[in-house]
Amino acid sequence: MLNVIEYIMLDKLITGNIVSRSKITCASKRGILKKMNNTNMKLLIIAGIIFSILLLSATLVLFREEIPNSGNGSDGNPEDAFTFFGVGPNTEINRSLRDELRNTLGSDAIETRTTINLEILYPGFIQQYFPHVHQLNKKLNENPRQRSEYNTIKITYRYIPDKITSFNYVELLFSNYFLNPLYNKIRAKNDGIDILELLKTRYGKPEKIDWGTPEQWSFFWKNHGDILIFSNKPDKFGNPEYFIMTYYVSNIEDLIEKEQQEKRLQEEEAKKQLKRAF
Repeated sequence: MLNVIEYIMLDKLITGNIVSRSKITCASKRGILKKMNNTNMKLLIIAGIIFSILLLSATLVLFREEIPNSGNGSDGNPEDAFTFFGVGPNTEINRSLRDELRNTLGSDAIETRTTINLEILYPGFIQQYFPHVHQLNKKLNENPRQRSEYNTIKITYRYIPDKITSFNYVELLFSNYFLNPLYNKIRAKNDGIDILELLKTRYGKPEKIDWGTPEQWSFFWKNHGDILIFSNKPDKFGNPEYFIMTYYVSNIEDLIEKEQQEKRLQEEEAKKQLKRAF
């Protein structure tokens, strides 16, 4: 416990009103310094513990932003929903689902905060045939000269095992707000007709779009507001090349609304900071 003189001295040291040395003995000053050193050591230890906790919390947040450990996975999708290896409109991406996809499709590459371009086949295709998707794409790319990035998780498969011969490229884009898919983009060089027949069996009779030469066509289905498009666009050598695109339209709308909310909050915070500055 500090005696009365030590309390007075400590108060003067903190407030800056240093008293005369003649009023306090050397022994008292040594006692004060010793107790201050002990206090400073305790404060340093406490500060170190707090810093460690904050560092651990920041690390966990960064880990969460990549792929969460939990979520509903592929559960919760309607029976007639458009799915790809279990990924449907209500799927939540998590580490377990990612492991399952890796076991099927091979090694993957993951990106966060990506651009979003909903255009397929050629510029103007969705504007002509899917105007609502085109309007969403315009909102996502309002300024063509500016790179617009969004809070997303993109998983890409380029080295698909030989046992999955139908697909040579798979791209899955998820919202990092809600963890659900925004689109599935798939390319195949083989078994295109078999894939088309399988889709017809699963989802019923599609509508057809003849948008180019007799070899350039698309079939599409609409379900629960989502759109599945199967297209043939031969490569430069005339070999068939098939493109499968699934738009989870309501999920894309939710992402755009959330991004707009975040933007408004950032603008409001910037105004508050400006007011504080002056």
